[in-house]
Amino acid sequence: MKDITCIKKIIIWLPAVIIIIMIFILTFQSPEKTGTLSMEAQEAVVSTVSNVGVERKKLIQCWWYDFNNFRRLAHIVEYFPLGIAVVIPFRIVYKKKPVRLSFLVCALVSLIDQSLKGILPTREFDVKDMVLDLIGYAMGILLTAILIKICSKRKIRDT
Repeated sequence: MKDITCIKKIIIWLPAVIIIIMIFILTFQSPEKTGTLSMEAQEAVVSTVSNVGVERKKLIQCWWYDFNNFRRLAHIVEYFPLGIAVVIPFRIVYKKKPVRLSFLVCALVSLIDQSLKGILPTREFDVKDMVLDLIGYAMGILLTAILIKICSKRKIRDT
């Protein structure tokens, strides 16, 4: 029985571990590769939004279209799923203080990520990026915690 519980814990933490690995892979990419990835993502966003009916000209004039702004905003997108992937196992496995523990783990990942960037010769430590990381994982953690709370209240009410 202990083996099954251990396997369940590993499986439930797997998405968070995969996301953390992806974050660190992006950290170790060369500036050229991250720049190319950012440009491709930016074009994908513009194409998707313009397919929904927004004029491409208007999109290109938006403040977020600036390459540096777009790259900064990517930190929110990068850390949002981490917040979700961390709060769920804390809620299911430990039940106590999942939000606090999730903030702590995500902040630690963000700090390690930025510290690595400070060590790497082609990257730099940036507090602004950490703030955007915080926005991303805070949104993921809080949204997931709210949804879990709503679902658990609904489940109690339905029984």
